[in-house]
Parts: sequence; C-alpha cells; structure tokens
Amino acid sequence: MDCELFNKYFSGNMTEEEKAAFLLTVSKDEKLKKEFIAFKNTIALTTYVFDTNNISEIGNSHKTVDKQLRRSWVISSLRYAAVALIAVGITLFLTLSSVLSDRQNELTSIIAPVGQRTHLVLSDGTSVWLNSKSKLQFTNSFNEDKRCVYLDGEAYFEVAKNTKKPFVVTTSRGNVQVLGTKFNVFNYSDKPFFETTLFQGSVEVYRGSEKMRLSPNERAVITDGKLLKQSIVSHELQLWHEGVLAFENQSLNDIILRLESYYDVKFVVQEQAHMQERFTAKFYMDDDLGMIMNALSNTGKFSYRESVDGKVIYIW
Repeated sequence: MDCELFNKYFSGNMTEEEKAAFLLTVSKDEKLKKEFIAFKNTIALTTYVFDTNNISEIGNSHKTVDKQLRRSWVISSLRYAAVALIAVGITLFLTLSSVLSDRQNELTSIIAPVGQRTHLVLSDGTSVWLNSKSKLQFTNSFNEDKRCVYLDGEAYFEVAKNTKKPFVVTTSRGNVQVLGTKFNVFNYSDKPFFETTLFQGSVEVYRGSEKMRLSPNERAVITDGKLLKQSIVSHELQLWHEGVLAFENQSLNDIILRLESYYDVKFVVQEQAHMQERFTAKFYMDDDLGMIMNALSNTGKFSYRESVDGKVIYIW
C-alpha cells in the first residue's frame, strides 16, 4: 500500500468515510495488517521531536524520524503510552496494547514548550490541552482501575465519562477528581497559585483533609493556605486553549502570574500598589509580549522596561 495513505491516516487528514474504508482494507489483508502495526509502532516507539515540515519522513519505508527537528513538543518515555497528540496540525495516534506487566509504573511525560500549546487525547477518549511550560504525566496503568495523571502547569480537560473509573488530576498543591466533565487546572510548581475552574459537570477538589465539590461556573483557589470556593462570571480567562489570552477585570498580580508562565519571563514590580490595578483586555497568545505590555501600559496605570536579554520586565 502507498505510504501516502499511512501518512494521511496517521496525520489525521482522512475523512471519516476514508478512515472506515482504509481500516476495512487493512483488516482484510494480513500483510497490510503487519505494515499498519509496524508503522504505528514506529511512531509509538519514537522519542524524538517532530516538526510539521518533516512529518513526511515518517512514511519513507518506516525509517527513523529525523532527529534534527524544531518548534515542537517533547515526549518522554513514550514507548508504551496511549495518547493522541495534536499540535501544529499534526495528529499522532498511539495505543496501549501489549503493555508488559513489569512496565506498569513507567511514566509517560508530555511537555508543552515555552510559547506553545499541545492537545492530546488519552486512551480513554479524554481530551487535554496543555498550556506553555506545562507537563502532564501518567503511568502505563492509566485507564485500569483509576485514570490518574499528574500536572505541573495549566491544562484544560474534557474528561470522557466513566462512572466506574474516576479521573484524578494530582498537582503539588491540590487534587481534582471527576467522572466526566470540563474543567481547567492552573498549578505551576514554581508559582504560588492553585486554581481549578469548572465549566460543565461536577468535580471534587481536595487538599489534605480539606475537600469541596464544585458546580459549573465555580472555581477553587488556595488562599492563605486554605481551600476556598468562588463564583466566576466569565469564561474568557480560559480561552487560552483556543489561542486567546483574555483578562476580565483581572489584577496585575494575576496577569503577571500567567505572563511569567506563558512567556518564560520574570517580572520585577518596584511599586507594589500597581499589583492591584485591574485590566480588561484580549490578545492572541501568539502576540509578542512587548505588544501586550505596551497595550497594558498605555492605560497609564504603570510604566515598564525590558532587560537587554528580554528575560526580565521591570514595572514602576
């Protein structure tokens, strides 16, 4: 079979009708089955980095994918994982079949690089969007008794419903358990902030002996060491997974927390009173940080300058 068909299937460029016809053809031909499995394993066993300009290399007689690739996401210990990664137009399908029993505790790590977002589909059908500098980890026992993942960063989840297998998100500050729902978790380990926002369904957030259940349009935050519930009036802050950076009457303090994480910069605020100034604004996440800072500072509420290397932003 032409490798172009394999490329088209694994890159997600087939219609549903084309997929059905392709899989039917493969299922009827033992040779094609072996080629299909070999092709799939080539992808699954790959621990390299991918780039849209080099995706065609996968189809060249199932050769090893070019190592010299840029602008992508990093996949660690992907040998036995079950995810579908969707980023920059590429979809890679992997399966959890044939997982060896002595590999059950082996970790798979999915990392979204600075300035990029990564969309993955877990083996249970759950969709996860990872924000810049975020890491999602899970073991090979995922989707057995429980569906457990560890998050460092920010992620938006659309969890496939399964009443027999709770979905648990563990972070350094608090945990979230659901059966099937849509929610966002913000918890970068290097930032003093935890937040879980619920959009649909129901979740339980717990931290040590503290536990609370959220309803849609509510969020849980940790303030002064305590788990608190708050109502939300706008979903715009969570538009990041659609590529929009939106602030609705947000304090400069909250905005800085996100900009530091998304753009990998450090802010030094010389006048702390500025931290309580509030802003309503909307940007594309591909926008340059300088453009965002210019727009915010043009309100007259603060002034700023960048360090020579662009890694530090000074506000006064």
